[in-house]
Amino acid sequence: MKKFLKVNTCMWKDPIISEEMSKEERMFYVYLLMNQGRFTNEDGTYQISKKQIAVELEYSLELVDGLMKRFVEQLKLIKYNQETGELIIGDTGKAFVRVVRC
Repeated sequence: MKKFLKVNTCMWKDPIISEEMSKEERMFYVYLLMNQGRFTNEDGTYQISKKQIAVELEYSLELVDGLMKRFVEQLKLIKYNQETGELIIGDTGKAFVRVVRC
């Protein structure tokens, strides 16, 4: 069964996204919401390594590490377990994207 994501376009009006994020941060956030690994668990939790993110976005590991820290500590949009590679997207992100089965 194929899975598709519907994205609520109102996300671009969210002040955190439109006013506080750089273009790299916006791309990082959209990637976290919509990457292939995201399909493993529909509640917003999945496993992904920083290296995988870096490779797929063509970002340096240092940039990905900095983005992770900002998204966890300052923006509080995600939680990330360094040991397990488990990433949890907060409720705001889940509201922006919905999985549709075909």
